[in-house]
Amino acid sequence: TGFRADTQGLVSEPVAFSSGRLDARLTLDPFELTIGQMVLQDEDSRFSADGRIGAGPDGWAVAVDLDIDRMASAQLLGLWPEALAPRTRAWMAENVQSGEVSQVKAAVRLDPGTAPRLALDYRFQGADFRFMKSMPPVLDGEGFASLFDNRFVIVAEKGRVEAPFGGPIDIAGSVLTVPDVRVKPGPMEIELHSDSSLPAVLSMLDRDPFNYLSKAGKTVDIAEESQVARFIKEVRSTT
Repeated sequence: TGFRADTQGLVSEPVAFSSGRLDARLTLDPFELTIGQMVLQDEDSRFSADGRIGAGPDGWAVAVDLDIDRMASAQLLGLWPEALAPRTRAWMAENVQSGEVSQVKAAVRLDPGTAPRLALDYRFQGADFRFMKSMPPVLDGEGFASLFDNRFVIVAEKGRVEAPFGGPIDIAGSVLTVPDVRVKPGPMEIELHSDSSLPAVLSMLDRDPFNYLSKAGKTVDIAEESQVARFIKEVRSTT
């Protein structure tokens, strides 16, 4: 009827749930905990897991699968062990400001003598997050994210950025990819799909670290959509 555990540094905060149930088997020689089913619940979330945790002569072996129906993104970070994909966890802690995650599926694997591995998929909604430190945040984001084989991908199915000039930018369809979360500093790829006024996009390109227009001595109102449309029409007529 109540569960609370101090994980002694495994995760950032003590874990607490209001109710739950557990079917498990424990053997001591060799030490192995087999979880047939663990279900923990609070007012808003349901957390389930199954798998095995064992200790042999060569070290720990872990194979655990987890499911979470929904929870606040801050709660997810509270349950995320700090040793699992620490750079991805740190990125989320620094850049995800609010929101809810749902349909969370995770798999944790650890073999003796190897680093722990984490595969993670989840949906998010109502999320505010930064994709670059110098850029305005994405607001009311909705989509899904995946971490597999050290590759982290976020796909925005909905969301907007309030540009410094020219109104909001709809970024539905945009994709952020970190090819290898172990590399620091490492590359980040952003495939941006936008629906907005031209000055809004130009005002984003004129922020740090780009400053493209300022470097060229231009301003964000250098062109209007009508001029761009006329230019595209002229190009098409000659090709």
